Amino acid sequence: MADEIHTLTAHGERRPLAPRWLLRSIHGVDDLVHVAIALILLGLSIAVLVDTLAEFFRSDQAFALSVTYAVNGVLFVIILMEILRTVVAHFTHGTFQLMPFIAIGIISAVRHILTVGSALTLGGSMDDHEFDRLLLELGVNTLVSLTLVIALVLLRRSRIAAFEPDETAGA
Repeated sequence: MADEIHTLTAHGERRPLAPRWLLRSIHGVDDLVHVAIALILLGLSIAVLVDTLAEFFRSDQAFALSVTYAVNGVLFVIILMEILRTVVAHFTHGTFQLMPFIAIGIISAVRHILTVGSALTLGGSMDDHEFDRLLLELGVNTLVSLTLVIALVLLRRSRIAAFEPDETAGA
C-alpha cells in the first residue's frame, strides 16, 4: 500500500506502523462507508427530484411561486449530486477535491439568493424588520457567491499556471 504510514526500525528499515491486515481492513471499511454514503446521496437526490416535480404539478400556489420552489428543489438536487460526485471521485483520486466544494458553495448561495429574492418579490406584505433582514441575507449571500467565484477562478488559474511551462526559465 503506497499510502501506508511507516516507521524506521533501529536498523534503518521501514516498516508499517500497523499490520497490513489491519490497514487493509480499515481501507475496506472506509470504502464501504463511502459506497453507503454515495448510495444514500443518490437515493436522496432521486427522492427530492421526484418530490419537487410532484409538488410543482399539484401546487395550487401562484405559478411564479411554484416555479421558484421547483428551481430551489432542482438546485438542491444539483448540490446533492455534486457532493455525490465528490464522494465518487474519492475512489478515483484517493482525496477530496476542492473545486466541487467551491461549486457547491456557489450553487447553495445562488439558491439562497433566489429564495430570498422570491420572498421579497412574492412574499406579500412584511414589516420593516423582516424586510431589512431579508435584504441583509441577500447582500451576504451575494458577497459569499462573489467570493467563491473569485476563489474558483483563482484556483483554476493556479492549476493552469502549474501545468504551463515557465517561459522565464530559459532566459
